[in-house]
Amino acid sequence: MFDRFTESARRVVFYARYEASELGGDAIAAEHLLLGILREDPALIQRYLPSPAARQALRAEIRRPAGRNGKSTTAADMPLSPEARQALGYAAEEAERRGDPHIGPEQLLRGLQREETGFTADLLRRYGAPANATPAADGGGAEAASAGQARDKNRIQAAAAASNQAEAAGGNDGAGGGGEGLRAVGISKRYAAGGQELQVLSGIHLELGMGEMVAVVGESGCGKSTLLHVLSTLDTPTEGAVYFAASCLSRMGSDQLAEFRNREIGFVWQMPHLLPEFTLLENVMLPRMIAGETAAAAARQAAARLEEVGLERRGTHRAGELSGGEQQRGALARALVMQPRLLMADEPTGNLDEATAERVFALLVEMHRRHGLTTLLVTHNLQFARRCDRVWRLHQGKLERLDTAFPGPSEAS
Repeated sequence: MFDRFTESARRVVFYARYEASELGGDAIAAEHLLLGILREDPALIQRYLPSPAARQALRAEIRRPAGRNGKSTTAADMPLSPEARQALGYAAEEAERRGDPHIGPEQLLRGLQREETGFTADLLRRYGAPANATPAADGGGAEAASAGQARDKNRIQAAAAASNQAEAAGGNDGAGGGGEGLRAVGISKRYAAGGQELQVLSGIHLELGMGEMVAVVGESGCGKSTLLHVLSTLDTPTEGAVYFAASCLSRMGSDQLAEFRNREIGFVWQMPHLLPEFTLLENVMLPRMIAGETAAAAARQAAARLEEVGLERRGTHRAGELSGGEQQRGALARALVMQPRLLMADEPTGNLDEATAERVFALLVEMHRRHGLTTLLVTHNLQFARRCDRVWRLHQGKLERLDTAFPGPSEAS
């Protein structure tokens, strides 16, 4: 089916995958596709939802912390959810009904309104979209949707106001967050489990100077990934605050944080998270396209990063045609394509054999030096950890400093 997608529809799936990952989902759900359409074709959504307040409130509702299913984990794989697959099937039907061999964003939106759970259709209707899956005509959309908008006017305005206030608060630098680099102050994280409270992180203080490479080690399940998620704003602390370059990230609104992550943080996970439907070059282009760059400009930057990691001849290959080490090098290229200042690496060599893991880690260190990154590495590999500038062990929710065996990347010549 994906070979029938227009370039615009393919970008919708790009953006949906990114939104699902940002919101901690374990699959691309129907509402993530809707966010993808909002990014790729705002004029189309405007035909369905003429009110700017309605569109803003709709986006804020989908991006509400913990999401629709209450999950807050970062998935190692990102398949399409059943309702999203169903919506794509209906989108294909819509294209066939019109005698069009191609599937574009409008067919995707119609498919979303037809999928059987009705979640996306109900969400759109609550914010004023026509119930019959037909967009309002250009120039007369406000009148066509006015009844639905009037019923929800107060709720929409309240949600939009709350979103604006959150974003405004995010512009304030936090008191006590001076100095450059990444800093965590009094970070605690608790989860409700079986009617009890599970304490994962307890009063953690940690500072990463600009250009420093720091490792966190610890037993499985001790909270290393949770700490990385909190420091990178993928999750929120129960208590405490995170600062970067004197700005308090914990005060930013969800949209501002999403933009911050896109521009300032590169992520490398244990699984490479490459979209199987697209080429390696297209996967690496994704962050720059999300930031609004043209495909040509994004392709130039992506090609440069692929050359840096030795994959300049593999850009036209899909993920399934690459080895595990090549996929992880591609993920590193994607992490660097926005030229971020921070690099977050969560077990980046955990699924690789010893020789390949050594090559990938050496490349990560090389990129850290070349790009002047501030890097946090979460790993089980003590040999790799001790090659960083500092090593911390997470135990019972607290950090303990470990000695390194030799100079780290920032000290080595």
